[in-house]
Amino acid sequence: MMYNDNMSDAKYNLPNLDQLSDKASSIYMSLGEEFISSNEGKFIAIEIESGDYFLGETREEAVAKAKQKYPSKIIFIRRIGVVEKLQQHSAPFNYSGGYSHACVF
Repeated sequence: MMYNDNMSDAKYNLPNLDQLSDKASSIYMSLGEEFISSNEGKFIAIEIESGDYFLGETREEAVAKAKQKYPSKIIFIRRIGVVEKLQQHSAPFNYSGGYSHACVF
C-alpha cells in the first residue's frame, strides 16, 4: 500500500514517520562529532526504542545486524557523515532536507 498524506496514521495503525525520524536523528546526533568523523561513509542502523545502533560497510550489512537482534522492530538507517558534508556546500548542490535516511520495517 502506498502512503497517502490524506490517510490518518491512527486509522491505519501506521507509525508517525516524522516522530520516528526525529527520535532517530536525536540518537544519531548524540553519538557526537568524533563518532561521526571516525565512521564517515559507513551505514548506521538505529533501533529507535532502545537506542541501540549497528554499523556496516553497506546498508544491507547494518540492517542485517539490527534485524538479527530486533527482527520485528522499526530500524532507522542512514549513511554516516554524508548529509553533514552536503550541508556545508551551498553550491552547486542545494541540500534542503530530502531523504537522508530510511526506515526499515
